[in-house]
Amino acid sequence: MAIILDGTLGETFPSWTTAGRPASPVVGQMGYNTTTGLFDMYTASGWVSSLTNASQSIPKSALPTGSVLQVVNALTSGAQSTTSASYSDTNLSATITPTSATSKILVIVNHNGCDKEGGNGQALTQLLRGSTFLSYLEQYGGANGTGDTQNFGGIGLTYLDSPATTSATTYKTQYAVTTGRAYLQQAGGTSSMTLMEIAA
Repeated sequence: MAIILDGTLGETFPSWTTAGRPASPVVGQMGYNTTTGLFDMYTASGWVSSLTNASQSIPKSALPTGSVLQVVNALTSGAQSTTSASYSDTNLSATITPTSATSKILVIVNHNGCDKEGGNGQALTQLLRGSTFLSYLEQYGGANGTGDTQNFGGIGLTYLDSPATTSATTYKTQYAVTTGRAYLQQAGGTSSMTLMEIAA
């Protein structure tokens, strides 16, 4: 399709999909990409696209690797406690639906108001994606070899995950204690989880 010049209707460029771009383009060749809603131009470095579409937004497909595509944040409060040596869910979780199966999810977790009371063991906390273990936040919380109460304050973790899905994905924390009682969010503490989808 050739460029059409019309004094009333303006200028019409050829159009194509991303998969249907010209097979043998020349430098300077331009057209409208119906897949992305952007104008494509062929340069000495290959195809490049205009930065914005008709809505003046940058499509996620045009963002470079490492860009933040979306952010989900969850806050929780209310003291939680356990005396079990088996892991159980805390009241902190967040769900994100990745826009691409190749995206990474950066998980940032902070639990506050943590302590361990009684016994000479330790409090344990871990991060999961659904039922899949990802990493420990803490394995020796309040461990001091005595039964004294140990207020160890806040614990945190930053974890880069590769869920390889575009389905809704839930991240959560679990906790346990080897002996005694473990607490989270004591004295009005607030815990948080932030999920960031990163273009890959």
